[in-house]
Amino acid sequence: MFNMTPFSQHWKVSEEKTIQVFSEAHSSPAMLDTYVEVNALPHKPDDNLECVVASLMFWSDSMHLTNFGDASMWPFYLFFRNQSKYTCRKPTASACHHIAYIPNVSFTIYC
Repeated sequence: MFNMTPFSQHWKVSEEKTIQVFSEAHSSPAMLDTYVEVNALPHKPDDNLECVVASLMFWSDSMHLTNFGDASMWPFYLFFRNQSKYTCRKPTASACHHIAYIPNVSFTIYC
């Protein structure tokens, strides 16, 4: 499930004190500000489509390829942050998208 409309969460501790809760990327102040900015842009009169913000997270980490030796590469992944963090953590949700595999670059500097 994707959240297309960001929102702000607050916890009312007491009658005098309210704390803003930060739990998901789609409820962050940056996402809220961007959503307001995008929806403030001018639209064509016949345009009835909803304007949304797609928040993307790119991630990479070294991956060892063999049991013996030092062959490795860097897989490059994409996550949609409009999706709940609880869904993204489940391997069966297929929330991680492989974008590229980047080989290790080794070079020698000669003086």
